[in-house]
Amino acid sequence: MPFTPYGSNPFLPAAEDGMWNWIDRLGLAEDAARRQRLRHARAGLMAALVSPTCDAERLTWLACWTAFGFLVDDEFDDGPLGRDLARCQSLIGELTSVLDGRPDSQPADGGALRRAMDDLWQRIVPGRSLGWIRSARMNAGAWLSTYSAETADRVADRLPGVAEYRLHRRDSVAGLLYMDLVEAMIEIDLPETVRQLPQWQALRAFAADHVGLCNDIYSARKESDAGYGHNMVALIRADQNCDIRSAAHRANAMATGYMREFLDAETQLLAGTGLPPDTRVDAAHCARAYRAIIRGNFDYHLAAPRYRDR
Repeated sequence: MPFTPYGSNPFLPAAEDGMWNWIDRLGLAEDAARRQRLRHARAGLMAALVSPTCDAERLTWLACWTAFGFLVDDEFDDGPLGRDLARCQSLIGELTSVLDGRPDSQPADGGALRRAMDDLWQRIVPGRSLGWIRSARMNAGAWLSTYSAETADRVADRLPGVAEYRLHRRDSVAGLLYMDLVEAMIEIDLPETVRQLPQWQALRAFAADHVGLCNDIYSARKESDAGYGHNMVALIRADQNCDIRSAAHRANAMATGYMREFLDAETQLLAGTGLPPDTRVDAAHCARAYRAIIRGNFDYHLAAPRYRDR
């Protein structure tokens, strides 16, 4: 890890209080088991580590988004919806409809989750550019669609190969969406000319790859025990017929490669001569924010009970 720790946002206590008030107001964690899993996840800590400089209001909003992501994840990975393709697709359709601004339906499974996503989405869209909205909508939709893909794999008793999974994981970890959200945290909205640059897209892709692989490494034992196969360590283990420790080391080597690619893309982007000075400053600020996501995600997995206990 080439980046020194950025530390935790000092507004973490206020953000966690606001996050739990939001969770309780929307009835997102009313049963004891779900609430305990969410406490172990420390969503507020994750937000505070990846966005260490934003104000309390924005940090609270990011903590709510992070908690929402954990709730959705647990709904499919541990719950019955992740083994029932029709119900899974129904809920994903409801959540995706929020991004499209479609009228409310009569949700069978996801009423609270849908209300939560609508609340989060409506709080961030005003004032953002069409380019940012398009990016966040695309990346949120891609994240949600991975649950349908994994449920279909479970029903068919199928697992992807390593190369296929890498692209899937880039979306399923919601790393690209998180980068969109953090751009809003630092109040930067880059022009479309930057968003279309190959170096910019590579920068974001390798950051998301690293975030997803880090999560896979630290959750490998827990997910192996649960029989959950959509994990790079598990797929390397099956592909190369090795034990879990050897597979984790090989996954870690892949993560190191992603980090080198990230740094190369960052250098190429910021050395480009075609960007106006103000735009280059904003791009550099975003690149630093992405570094904080990478380092904060790494530190989070060492601290959160959801991963540390294993």
